[in-house]
Amino acid sequence: MFARMKGETIPFRIYGKEYAISPDLPASLVLELARCEGDVPPKLVFSAAGRIFGKDVMDEIAAHDDFTLSKLEEMLAWAFEVCSGGGTGGGAGTGKN
Repeated sequence: MFARMKGETIPFRIYGKEYAISPDLPASLVLELARCEGDVPPKLVFSAAGRIFGKDVMDEIAAHDDFTLSKLEEMLAWAFEVCSGGGTGGGAGTGKN
């Protein structure tokens, strides 16, 4: 909450490029994911990525041949962790930071 008030973002690096996300996850997204009770449909995974990282950013990242669904899931897990105060920015876990 305070980071948002200061206009701060959470930085991360992937494929040698810096990006940033808002420290606040949309509540509607969190509720949608919670309603899935463990089985998140792929369409919702892609929608969540676009809402958290931005559609243009995801298009840019997904253009890399070695970007896989498991790396996308890793990025989303990282985003949820740091946005809930459980981690730090800097890398989204692809090994290409």
